[in-house]
Amino acid sequence: MNTKSILILFLCVSCGLQDRPDDFIPEDKMIDVLAGIQLVESEVSRLSLRSYDSSIVAFEFLKDSVLNHYGIDSAQYVNNYDYYGTHPKEFAKIWAGVEAFLKEEERKEQEALEKKEQQTKPNP
Repeated sequence: MNTKSILILFLCVSCGLQDRPDDFIPEDKMIDVLAGIQLVESEVSRLSLRSYDSSIVAFEFLKDSVLNHYGIDSAQYVNNYDYYGTHPKEFAKIWAGVEAFLKEEERKEQEALEKKEQQTKPNP
């Protein structure tokens, strides 16, 4: 075997070694958690905070509130994120779910804005 083949074999084997954590988060809940974290990240970026440190503090605070909402601590989140990271098919399915959730939220927000605009327009 050449070096490239050994490296690929090593990567494939090492990716599958991580066992499911004892505090396993099911896919549907992980989708909700990751979608919540994505929304928080977007919110922090819209705050236009002056310093990077302030942004990090705000993000970590809001991320912790998302985790608390779902009854998850940061260690459990990291363990599960790492687990899913070593299972690409499951992780891709989760991220597809997050994307679908965020698109639906965006659609709902757009609908609400359009409805509000319709209500504020004067009747002819």
